[in-house]
Amino acid sequence: MRFCLEGLKLPEEAVLFRGTREGIHIYLNDEVEFPSVVDSLEQRLATSQNFFQGARVVINTGRRTLSADQMATVSQILNRYEGVQLVRLEQSKAAQKQSNSEMTALVVEKPVRSGQQLYHPGHIIVIGDVNPGAEIVAEGNIVIMGAL
Repeated sequence: MRFCLEGLKLPEEAVLFRGTREGIHIYLNDEVEFPSVVDSLEQRLATSQNFFQGARVVINTGRRTLSADQMATVSQILNRYEGVQLVRLEQSKAAQKQSNSEMTALVVEKPVRSGQQLYHPGHIIVIGDVNPGAEIVAEGNIVIMGAL
């Protein structure tokens, strides 16, 4: 079976790469189990390391909503390659509307210190400063009311 992202027909591959003016779009097949997608992504990046040096990358997850752990996994894979910059994570508009309406918010009313990691499957609102070296990962929006 083929899968479709906003009208774009994709082959049965777990991962598809497309070059655009913005950088490289990596489409993750939402019909393939996530571990298979991760394996395919690692394999494709490893076989063409030089191609991705200095690349700006946009990840499109289709209808799949990634958990905080899954987002961290994808981010860690990309961080292994020098100069690869993750610009943003996208999903289909239908999935965004559905997932945003179901998400809860985590409100943190204190500074996030260097070395601290915040993961939440919804939105994160930080009322306080976020110091360099802190990591915040959320499936939803991240709002910081303080210095970044």
